[in-house]
Amino acid sequence: YDQRDPRIKLKLLDQNLGISGNTNEAARLATGEFVQIFDHDDLLEPHTLFEVVKALQADPTLDVIYFDEDKVSADGGQREEPFFKPDWSPAMLFSANYLTHCVIRRSLYEEVGGCDSAVDGAQEGVLLLKVTERMQRIGHIPHILYRWRKAPAAAT
Repeated sequence: YDQRDPRIKLKLLDQNLGISGNTNEAARLATGEFVQIFDHDDLLEPHTLFEVVKALQADPTLDVIYFDEDKVSADGGQREEPFFKPDWSPAMLFSANYLTHCVIRRSLYEEVGGCDSAVDGAQEGVLLLKVTERMQRIGHIPHILYRWRKAPAAAT
């Protein structure tokens, strides 16, 4: 696809930099105003980007946009464990990373230094704690737009 569409960027690394290093390398390729971190085997609903753009048109000052999610079986046939997230709650963020796989203003991602390899495994939670300290506005789209694929080797 990168050959057919100049918006798609492919970078082959000489070595595996770990989840944080690989994520930061991918974010460096981004030229848009926002980035979203998600796993290679997870699914976005076909209208996810439409909903994100709609939220940004309603409030262009948003720095972070998150949405509800669920899990899907490895074959994609079974949906389960819906996670209907609350509106913004800093207190809840200290007890549960409910912003996982959200959309972040790229300049803010860069300002906090991206993902930290020293905390691989918890890198996205730590990133979001740093981002939410500096953000101005956050928006919640109350629809399941992200599907976390359950695979035998995937973390749950």
